[in-house]
Amino acid sequence: MHVFSRIYFRRKIKINFLLILYLLTAFNILEAQDFVTEYAVKQNKISKTGMVVLGSWAVGNLITNAALSSNSSGSDKYFKQMNIYWNVVNLAITGGGYWATKKEEGNELTIYYLLSRQHKTEKALLFNAGLDIAYMATGQLLKERAQHKIAERDRLEGFGNSLLLLGAFLFTFDIILHTIHAQHKKRNNP
Repeated sequence: MHVFSRIYFRRKIKINFLLILYLLTAFNILEAQDFVTEYAVKQNKISKTGMVVLGSWAVGNLITNAALSSNSSGSDKYFKQMNIYWNVVNLAITGGGYWATKKEEGNELTIYYLLSRQHKTEKALLFNAGLDIAYMATGQLLKERAQHKIAERDRLEGFGNSLLLLGAFLFTFDIILHTIHAQHKKRNNP
């Protein structure tokens, strides 16, 4: 009887050990999935908030410049025209970015996908910041050319001022959004 109870006891220990191991594994899988879901929700919220800020800037600029452009002349007229053109583009980018972020909500995502998306977003924002510097440089170049091209002075100066304003806003926007994304990754490092 003694041998039988030992065998029974060992089997019971093995079964309990396997049960505990299974429960711990299941708990870890659920915890990991909760982490992925929470990370994705925060990541999407940051992106959507960024799109709302950019969209608000674009709409505000469109409305303001459209309302004020009828009474404008000289370089001010061209400044408002360029602001309208660029903010139509900004609005299209905003719509596409917001739609893409919204489309991914509720999808089963992996941590690899989230980190890959995070990396691509951060790289894109830094690339855009470089473009923003190019916008400002182009704006400054147009303003310089306006000093030498008397016949085109108003247009060159107006477009130049618009590019300086747009570039400065977008540079600030891209750097802040990049910083927020990078801090999110750092705080929630998987």
